Amino acid sequence: MEQIIKNINSVVKDFKENLGLDLVIDFDCMHAKLKKDSPRSRLGFKTLWAYRFKDTNQMLKFFTEQYNIQISSKDRKASEKIANKERAKKELESVKIGDIFLCSWGYEQTNVNFYKLIEKKGSKGIFQEVGYNHVRETSWCSADVEIDETQIIGEPFVKMIKGSSFKKYSFAYAYKVDKTKTFYTSWGY
Repeated sequence: MEQIIKNINSVVKDFKENLGLDLVIDFDCMHAKLKKDSPRSRLGFKTLWAYRFKDTNQMLKFFTEQYNIQISSKDRKASEKIANKERAKKELESVKIGDIFLCSWGYEQTNVNFYKLIEKKGSKGIFQEVGYNHVRETSWCSADVEIDETQIIGEPFVKMIKGSSFKKYSFAYAYKVDKTKTFYTSWGY
């Protein structure tokens, strides 16, 4: 029994040191819960799980399994973060001056705006909005359009490029597109 308690205390220590999680155990009730600090929470922490156990052997087995799950999740998230950074870096390198970005947005309609990259400095780009021409009407109040780089709209603006996109509005991103394709748009009633 003492050895199991020592092993449980070792797992509790591992949760705290390696994962920053608090494993709180009440041996009288055979109850345990795993807590994570959460400044936004009303209590200052978030309970990830809470269980009651039959005995200390079941408790130790469960804690060990949960620890291994948390460690593998932490490792997976770290490797995904590295892979996402590398992917974004490659996408950023593929963005060239003259590329066109599409921002499609709207509720009950599809508004499209096109932006041409006219200058690039690291991850910042200077963009100029360009117009479009209707190619064919697809139905009432909708059409396919093609980019017209000769139509200049407004003043150039600076935006941070993330991968192959940038945030144009709080509700919409602009993504790099193929200049030769047509794009769908629709308008009001």
